[in-house]
Amino acid sequence: MQFFKERLDSLSFDFVSKRYLFGSLSIFMVLTSFVVFFAVGPNWGIDFTGGTEIHLKFTDDIEITEIRAALSKLGLGNDAVQSAGTSDAHEFKIRIQDPEFGMEDLVDDVRGRLESGMGEGWLQDLKVSAEVGARFTATYAGDPTTPQQVTAALGDMDGIAVQSGREDNEIVITVPGLPQKIQAKIADVLSDKEFSVESIDAVGPKVGGELRRQGFTSIAATLGLVLLYVAFRFDFAFARGARPAARCRRAAPRIAAGV
Repeated sequence: MQFFKERLDSLSFDFVSKRYLFGSLSIFMVLTSFVVFFAVGPNWGIDFTGGTEIHLKFTDDIEITEIRAALSKLGLGNDAVQSAGTSDAHEFKIRIQDPEFGMEDLVDDVRGRLESGMGEGWLQDLKVSAEVGARFTATYAGDPTTPQQVTAALGDMDGIAVQSGREDNEIVITVPGLPQKIQAKIADVLSDKEFSVESIDAVGPKVGGELRRQGFTSIAATLGLVLLYVAFRFDFAFARGARPAARCRRAAPRIAAGV
């Protein structure tokens, strides 16, 4: 024990003389992280970008490469599919970070029904949002139209809700179940495989954007509070992340003396 104590007492690390080297290295790494963050950008999850995550469980043996090959027909990349659970569980998570994925056919369907049911020239503009289900804002021309008339024109579409918009010539149409339509697309390209849907999570783009803003605000507030605490509890020089060189030089004799 005495031997180890003597060895520890004899150790000497000259930190002060290397302060410029490590300070420069720290500044370089911080600046590099900023460049990478703004040039490349972070790999956001669907919670921050909006999108849909579908958890599938297959009854038959299937490789992840088969799923990726099938989903490539829908324009999805390889990183959209990830294994979930053990290798023999045959469970996969499909993450679709485009919040409007799968809406192309739905938009064409709604537009076609409105044009045929309400007459040519009635529909002037159709705005689409994928926040909660699929939300369509139709701007029309001509006489005032009631939601009941638009509902009748849309026919047998399941679960739709139609209401008047903010403007006199606006109608708002909400079609629920966009994740289920995505599920149907996946089932179509994997028609030879039997699977069940364990869960579906969907986040709208506005919600994702709000979460990003709140995340950045939380980080900035946390760093600011840490700086204030360190400045109050110790010294403002510590709060800035480094002691001034002059103070280090003054402290060097005391460090060498073991004080």
